Amino acid sequence: MLDKELFLDLLKKWKEGNISGPELEALNKYLDNLVDVGEVFHFDSILERDETKARIRENIYQQTNLGPELKNKNRIGKKISFAVAASVIGLAIGLMIFVSQREIGTITISSKVGQVLKYRLPDSSDIWLNDSSSISFAKNFVGNRHIVLKRGEVFFEVRKDPNHPFTIVSGQLTTTVKGTSFSVKLIDSLEDVKVSVVTGRVAVSNGSDTLGILHPSERLRYNAKEKKVRVDSVLRNEADGWTRGDVFLQNVNISELKQWIETQYGITVLNQVDPQAGNYTIHVNKNISLYQLIKVLNMIGGKEGIRFLQQQDSILIQSQG
Repeated sequence: MLDKELFLDLLKKWKEGNISGPELEALNKYLDNLVDVGEVFHFDSILERDETKARIRENIYQQTNLGPELKNKNRIGKKISFAVAASVIGLAIGLMIFVSQREIGTITISSKVGQVLKYRLPDSSDIWLNDSSSISFAKNFVGNRHIVLKRGEVFFEVRKDPNHPFTIVSGQLTTTVKGTSFSVKLIDSLEDVKVSVVTGRVAVSNGSDTLGILHPSERLRYNAKEKKVRVDSVLRNEADGWTRGDVFLQNVNISELKQWIETQYGITVLNQVDPQAGNYTIHVNKNISLYQLIKVLNMIGGKEGIRFLQQQDSILIQSQG
C-alpha cells in the first residue's frame, strides 16, 4: 500500500509525463488493487480493466487538486460510495469510473461526414453534433452529467438541474454549467478549445484554474501550446448557426479555418504559416464550392499576406511574396 505523500507524488509525475518505469509500475499495481477489489468488479478483458484504471487515475488527479487547495480540510476524509463503499487514502476522489461494459458502460455518439446530428441525452438535454464530431458519456448519465468531447464541435441546450452540474471535457479544459445553451469546439491538430455562450453562464477551467466565467455572446478561446486565454464578443450565429445550415466563422485563425475546410470538403490542407495567424470572418452558404471559397479567403487573407492555393488533391496555405 502506498502512503499518501508518495501516491500524490506519483500521480503528479504521471500527469506531467515525468514518471519513471519503476514508479509507473508501483502506481499501476496500486490501481490494479483498487480496481480489482470485491466481487462487484467484473471485467470482460484486460483492455477493459486497463481503460478503467486509466480513468480512475485521471479522475483521482483532477479531484485531489494537487497544489495549495489540497490543504482544504473539507476535501479530506470524505468517502465516495459506488457499488461498494470505496475510500482511497482518505481523499474525496469523486470517481466516475466505468466498472464494466455489462453493468454501466460507455455510450459514444458520432456524426458522419456532412451530417449535423441532433441527439437527446438521458437527462433530456438536447445536443447538436457538427460535421464529423464525437462525444462519449456513461450510461448512468442522469446522476453524473459528464461528457467527453472526443473531436469536433457540439452545441448544448442543457436542462436545468441545480443538484447535478453538467460538465464537458475537451482536451485540457473542462466546461461546467447547470442549465444554459452554448457550444464547445475542439480543434484537433493543436487541442485548442473554443467555448461560445448563447444563454446563461458557463465556467471554463483547466484543472483547478478557472479561465473564465462566460455570459451570453461571449467566447473563450484557449491556445493549448502557449497556455493562453482570450475572451471576446461574438454573434449568436457563431455558436449555433451551423445547426441551421449556416456557415458563420467569426474572427477565426488559420488553425480553426484549416480544420473547417478539411471537414467541409474532405480535402487535405497543408499549412506553411503560423497556425495562430489570420483573423477571418466568413458568412457563406454551406453549399459554396471550394473554388469560390478560396477566392473569398484570398480576398480576406491578402491583407495579412496569406494566400490559399488549390492543388490537385490538397490546399496549400502559404505567405505571399
